[in-house]
Amino acid sequence: GHIQAKGLLNLHYYLAVAGAVLPSGQVIQLGGKLVKNVTGYDLIGLLIGSEGTLVIITKIILRLIPLPRVTIDLLVAFNEFQGAADTVSAIIKRQILPTSIEFMEQDSLLACEKYLKKELPLREAAAFLLIKLDGNRKEDVEALCETVGEVCFEHDAIDVLVADDRPTQEKLWEARRVIIEALKERSPVNHMEDIVVPRARINDFLREIKKLQERYEYPIICFGHSGDGNVHVNILK
Repeated sequence: GHIQAKGLLNLHYYLAVAGAVLPSGQVIQLGGKLVKNVTGYDLIGLLIGSEGTLVIITKIILRLIPLPRVTIDLLVAFNEFQGAADTVSAIIKRQILPTSIEFMEQDSLLACEKYLKKELPLREAAAFLLIKLDGNRKEDVEALCETVGEVCFEHDAIDVLVADDRPTQEKLWEARRVIIEALKERSPVNHMEDIVVPRARINDFLREIKKLQERYEYPIICFGHSGDGNVHVNILK
């Protein structure tokens, strides 16, 4: 997954054709113009999941869709991560499907501040959500934004910043986009693992991670995709 790891941005949805070379040297082509193909094994899914470890990918053909006409981003701050976790569950329970729901903890934001050499908004908060909403009708996206904002405050958000133009959106996402580079600068010895947990249990997971940090005295900084429960755990030295 990447930043947009929620909504219709799963690679499996877009990959129509894949050409590959097997270890034996055999050339294969998978997929085609069919919208649905459930006969036999899902070999395209296997290729995607293997991330290049089983075959050499030689060709891909992707399905394209129009870009959404309207995008609104929200940066939501919380005094503790439990509120952020509850917010994500509540948003999805209401059948609202943001393009992305990212989370960062305060330590990750402060690392980004040092890397960018400037102060970032809402820096005193303990946890953050970055939520992207989009669609083709302005009034529809604005209504979604209002609903999501209400859900955030229902679950103890301390502030919600809204960006509906490109320059402001870039500022909201700046920290999230540079976080990997920021952590590398903080510590050249940086071991990152992707761990998937149920969305509602991310807070419990982070609590246990912090216990490990105290026990072994290594900084452990987490961020990731709240929308699909994917946590990037960074162990620094």
